[in-house]
Amino acid sequence: MLSRNITSEGKDPIKTYKRGRNITSTGKETIITYKRRRVRRCDIPEVPEELITEILLRLPVRSLARFKCVCKAWQNTISDPIFVRSHLLHSATKQEQKPSFLITPHKLDTVIDDEDWPTTFSNNFSFFQWQYGNDNMRLLHAMNFHGEFHSVGFMSHCDGLVLFPTDTNVYVINPATGDVLKLPEGQKDAKSSYWPTVGFGFDPRSNTYKVARYFYRSVNYTMQTYDAGMEVFTIGQDGSDCWREIVESPPYSLHGMQVAVHCKGSLIWMISEMLAKPHPNVLLRFSLENENFSLIPYPCTSLPIDQYI
Repeated sequence: MLSRNITSEGKDPIKTYKRGRNITSTGKETIITYKRRRVRRCDIPEVPEELITEILLRLPVRSLARFKCVCKAWQNTISDPIFVRSHLLHSATKQEQKPSFLITPHKLDTVIDDEDWPTTFSNNFSFFQWQYGNDNMRLLHAMNFHGEFHSVGFMSHCDGLVLFPTDTNVYVINPATGDVLKLPEGQKDAKSSYWPTVGFGFDPRSNTYKVARYFYRSVNYTMQTYDAGMEVFTIGQDGSDCWREIVESPPYSLHGMQVAVHCKGSLIWMISEMLAKPHPNVLLRFSLENENFSLIPYPCTSLPIDQYI
């Protein structure tokens, strides 16, 4: 309650009532007392948590990234691995009805004559989405690596994430959110190449994404001898901030600068013909779940292997 005194020349006390205030007059002063209005609260009915989750599942990734700031409850829901997986499966169902392609143009800053490979790629990259039936592409994300590399290898894609190998580092990029994960350095590769021999995929048992990297401890092409290993980086796992070398060694050498094909929780590579003579005519399979190797016979076809893998 608020009140104030106002001097008045009147003799008889006079008391009047006006909207929101009382006025009392005496012979010497007038007292005005203000009363606060009582505001009637209108309770908003609560939306069931299950209904909120169903609504969030139907939103695009870019909207979910913004809605994390709405409240802590929404942030916990959107960040939950179970929700992330459910959102992915829901999006995949829609993609089956209308598939789309992720397109990343490679631009060259400089090209030197008589070079087997251009020396400098542009560090500006854009990720576009093209959906079947549309005339135009949609820009998902554009970024600048500011001179972190000179050449870029073949990319790999799994569940909206992009493996981005270069001559200096390996990155995992989410074009929908703009998040970039720069992987730490792995084992020193005895064989120099423009970019590493890597693979990227999803492990259904641990519900995690893994990057596998093949490397040579030593190699001698003259003597046809080598010693190779495989290391794995698990994304998003607590305490996993470095590469982990697996116990089993690869049974064959692999083609350099090769990105594996991901299929149903496994990575598949072509075997090098230079260090495997006679060539076994098989593909090397690496299970992301069990982290062991197996061999897959070549498909029955007259085409060379590098034309259909």
